[in-house]
Amino acid sequence: MLHRYRRFLVLLALFVAGVIAQGRTMPVMEGSDESVHTAYVERLRREGQLPDRATFRTNSTRQESGQPPLTYWLAAQAANLLQLPSTDSDALLAHLGTIRNTWLTPPDGWNRRDNLNHYLHGRDESAFGVPDVVTANRALRLTSLVYGVIAVVGAYGAAREIFWRESWALTATAIFAFMPTMIHVAAYLNNDVSGIAFATLIVWQALRLLRVGASSRRLLILGLLLALGALSKVNVLLVAPGVGMALLLDAINRRLSLLRLIGSGLLVALPIVALFGPWVAWGWLQYRDPFGFMTHLHPTLSYDTLL
Repeated sequence: MLHRYRRFLVLLALFVAGVIAQGRTMPVMEGSDESVHTAYVERLRREGQLPDRATFRTNSTRQESGQPPLTYWLAAQAANLLQLPSTDSDALLAHLGTIRNTWLTPPDGWNRRDNLNHYLHGRDESAFGVPDVVTANRALRLTSLVYGVIAVVGAYGAAREIFWRESWALTATAIFAFMPTMIHVAAYLNNDVSGIAFATLIVWQALRLLRVGASSRRLLILGLLLALGALSKVNVLLVAPGVGMALLLDAINRRLSLLRLIGSGLLVALPIVALFGPWVAWGWLQYRDPFGFMTHLHPTLSYDTLL
């Protein structure tokens, strides 16, 4: 079995090596928004509560206060399992205010003179000043590596549904995996890479549905992936129209009735309503903000011009 996929496994190993190298050379806490992603994880570990969106301008999770919790909750469970040291998120942000590169602008005010350099903290990040934070950050970054691996597996699966030649599928997967942005996003703690992982799996399963046809099991799997993706990052739902198109094309190809098509759609929707629905309802009832967008609409979090 492994012999059959040996070339893909080599590709996957090279991806892992690239991500690890990127993660080791990126200064601690200087991935985009990494400090507030970490604050979200620490809040869940210490208080077991979601961030307060009403105070996002001042609390330690800032604009990430409205993000869905799955990525952070899983990272918190991994941190607890590994018994990683925990740091108060407010104290962490206060420390970063004294040690962090204040010229690193994203996602803050756009400064065209900024060359976006990072601070280097010396060998093993010794100058960062809080060894426990360094240890926890390096370990938590590995959760993003796991999502990156899942995304590459999903890309390979999707490519195999399209290309009959193994070399073409591997080429398509390599283009996906070795984009600098893909390696970078898998190298630090964030919820973008988990969104990418679930979205890629959804695309793979939608393509497979087109090839082999819809079954109740496959439809429920698609719905589950959509729900878990949305609970990681809401914009994963942008691939949902593609799933709907796959259902429609499958119904046309197999000459299914409109009633069967509606039934297929309901099966996909069932896990979404059951898993993602409660978080949406909580956001609406608590903040009149069902999808958590409110915390990203503040003027200081928006660019004046397109980058």
